Formats: sequence, structure tokens, C-alpha cells
Amino acid sequence: MSDPRELELKLEVGPRGLARLKSRGLKQLGEASARERLASVYFDTADRRLREKGLSLRVRSVGGRHLQTVKGIADGPGIGLFERSEWESEVAGPRPDLAAAARTPVQEALAEKGAGGLRPVFAAEVERTIWLVESEGSTIEVALDEGTIAAEGASRQVAELELELKRGSAADLFALARRLDEAGALRLGVLTKSEQGYRLAEGEAQGFHKAEAVKLKRGTPTAAAFAAIVRACLRHFRLNESGVVEARLPEALHQARVAMRRLRSALSLFKELLGDPESDEIRKRLRTLSGHLGHARNLDVYLARTGTDAAEGRPADPAWIARLRAEREEAYDRIAKVLASKRFRRLMLDLLAWVEDGAWRRPADPDARARLKRPIEVSAAAILDKRRRRVRRRGRDLAELDPEMRHEVRIEAKKLRYAAEFFSGLVEHKAGRKGLKRFLSALEELQEALGDLNDLETARTLHADAEARAEEGGAPSPDDEAGREAELLERAVAAHRAFSDAKPFWRDFA
Repeated sequence: MSDPRELELKLEVGPRGLARLKSRGLKQLGEASARERLASVYFDTADRRLREKGLSLRVRSVGGRHLQTVKGIADGPGIGLFERSEWESEVAGPRPDLAAAARTPVQEALAEKGAGGLRPVFAAEVERTIWLVESEGSTIEVALDEGTIAAEGASRQVAELELELKRGSAADLFALARRLDEAGALRLGVLTKSEQGYRLAEGEAQGFHKAEAVKLKRGTPTAAAFAAIVRACLRHFRLNESGVVEARLPEALHQARVAMRRLRSALSLFKELLGDPESDEIRKRLRTLSGHLGHARNLDVYLARTGTDAAEGRPADPAWIARLRAEREEAYDRIAKVLASKRFRRLMLDLLAWVEDGAWRRPADPDARARLKRPIEVSAAAILDKRRRRVRRRGRDLAELDPEMRHEVRIEAKKLRYAAEFFSGLVEHKAGRKGLKRFLSALEELQEALGDLNDLETARTLHADAEARAEEGGAPSPDDEAGREAELLERAVAAHRAFSDAKPFWRDFA
């Protein structure tokens, strides 16, 4: 079946993967249909007004012509598939022409400053090679971009592969991507060239990235909203990969783990939509990946806690700390190996293919098809009601629960919080936004209290495991933790009471 949407898949290629891709994968496509050198300059104001509005303005020089392109705000965070409004026109020279940008968002953004306020921010020079591929009845354009992005005396290499479905099915597009990955170790593209250029121009260091807002609008079909949420979670994870593997930042690992939890929660929240066998397989593969991240995160938390203890006059034995740090390095080594593997790359690609073109989008049952088409605000209200009832019911006797059952309440609270964050864009009125803020605040206090209790239990487990392996002691004694547990439990009970009293902010959704 032909896919009516314009679908373009962007993939990143590493240096070693590029050599293999060119020598093996791309040779299978036959002779290239076109080659061209593209020189683009991106413009903005000194205060980065266009970037702030989610816009980009470039003038590209190719073959003696100058093409001005305005790209607008994306429908949601981009990952692999980037869908943005675009306005293109030919201009007389290498400088922007605002007359040609009339009736685009740039005109309003620059209403005060005009073209005189624009200046070059960064430049991209790439050589583009294009193949036109006929595959299983589909026509796919494959474009390889190789070159550099330069700004403020700094530069970075760029190598990207773009697959655009001209005619046919999305399944054929992803099948071709998988074949090329066999040769070139491809990763889902997470940053556009304009995003890369701005980061270079601003000198933004490698670090960690929190989840971005999911831009949902009332009236959006539930299937499209779910797909947007999954893409946002994938982007959140990919943005933190380098911080985990290269910089080994504890906060980057934490955010990568949060991204996985949010993604798995999304599959749980929308479970009634996902009756296909592939959904179950996706869940299993995500659970395995999450397991690889957990131990390293536990060590990060425990090491941070020993640092706090030392600052408060309760230092741990240096040999004990050294053993923990060595174990942390080993845990990060294992994560780096997992994230570099073909299995992980294929999981990311399969996830995107599944959410865009999986069998869950084409159920045989009429009621299931109706649920996919239902406005997201209706589905969101039902999901939030259900999850709120669970947290209230399961946490009712919180002081009497054992650590395992408290952990279950914590998981339910997390899912509810993620759901509230996913659907926050559906809140349209000031009163609703205030209600959202109060609800999230109460939920975060409950989650934090339960999280501290869970960290305490994890520390006890790590302590016992490490002492069992060690030839001699050195672990800080947990003897003083009974009092701390009682204090945290009292705080959690109070937080659950406040949460239960918080009014649902979604009452005006449906």
C-alpha cells in the first residue's frame, strides 16, 4: 500500500562506518544519479530571535543559483524523521531577501529589526551524492551528505544519509535502511544541520539533556499523539548517548534512563492501542536495554551519597570508594559496548519503523480503529483518571507496605507523572495551567519521597553485595538508617495525602 505522507529518514554515519558504507552498502545501489556541492549560510539576529522561535533561515548557493529557505517549528521533537514547514524561493544573491520571506514566520519574528538585524551565524559546506532506488515497487531517493559545519573559528565534520520515500510504502523505506546499516553502522539522526550549527556557534559543551515538551494539540488523533510521544522519548535518549559513552556523566546516564522509563511508560499508558505481537517484542527489548543502565545508575547514586556522608563528617574507607569507582567504570564500559552494538542500532531503527508503520496502526477490529482516531484529549482524560486511581488506591496504607510494595507505588506514581507531562500541552487555560502545576508539584513530592526510600534500600543491597565480595570491610555502616527510613516514610505518607487531595487538571479535556 502506498503511503500518502512524505517520509524522510535521516541517519548519522560515524567515520569508520562511512568508509564501510561507501565501499560496501552504497555500491549496491548502482551508479549515483547526481552529485552536487552545497554551500549554505545560516542567518539570525544577535539575540538569536529566529532560534528562539524554532525557525531557521539559510541561503544556499548551488550551481550559480541562490536558494533561500525558511524552516518552521517542527510538529514535535525530531528523531530520524523530521517534519517541518518549509518555504523556499530563489533570491538574487547570497544575502537574505525578506521580501521573498513574506508570509512566512520569519516576517513576524523580524518585524522590528528587519533584514538589517540579520547576520551570518554558521556555514555548512557539503558534497551531496544522490541515488534513485527502485525497491519492491517503491521509489526511494538516497542522499549522502559529507562535509563540515563551521562557526566562530570552530568546525565539525558531518556525514548524514537521508532516505526519502518518493512513492510506495514506509516498510520498503525502513527495509532499505536496515540493509544499509549492515554496511555502515547507521544511527537515527537526532539533530538537524541548523541545530548542530547553533550548538557549535554557541560553544555548547557536551552534557546532559532533559526531556523536551511534546507539542500535542487538541483534536489530534490518538495514534498520531502516541507516535509523537514515542519519537520524543527516542530523541531524549539519543541526545544523552554521547554524554554517557564519551563523557560518562552521571546526569547524562540518569536522563538516558529517564528517557527509557518514559518510553516504556508510554507503551503501558497506551496499551489498549497496542494489540499486535510486535508491541510485546518491543517491550521485551526495551526492558533488556533498561537493565543495562540500572546498575551503573545505582553506583552513581551510592557514590554521590558517600560524598555527602563525607561532607557531613562520616567518611567512608578510601579503599571501599576505590572499589566502587572501579565497578562503576566497568558498568559504563558495558553500557558503551551495548550502545555501540548492532543490536542496539537495530532496536532504535525497529522502534521508529514500528511506531510509524507497525501493525498496531491497522487493527482489524472496528472499535480498535475508532480508538486510534479518537481525539487525544479524550484518551488523555481516561488515561489520567485510571492512573490517578491506581496511585491513590495502592498508596492508601503506605506506612504498612514493605519496600517491594512501596516500589510498586513509586512506579505507578512515575507513570502518572510522565502521563501528566506528556499531556501538559493540552491544557489551554490559565486556571488549567495552575492546576497542572499544583498537581505535578504534589506528585513530584510523593515520587521524590518514595525515590529516597528506594535509594536507601538499594544502598543496603549494594552494601551487602560489596561486603560479601570484599576480602575486608570498608563499607559505611547502615546502622543509623532506621531513623532515616522512618523519617522518609512519614514524609511519603504526608506527600500521598497531599497528592490525593490535589484536583485533576484535566477535567476540561473531554
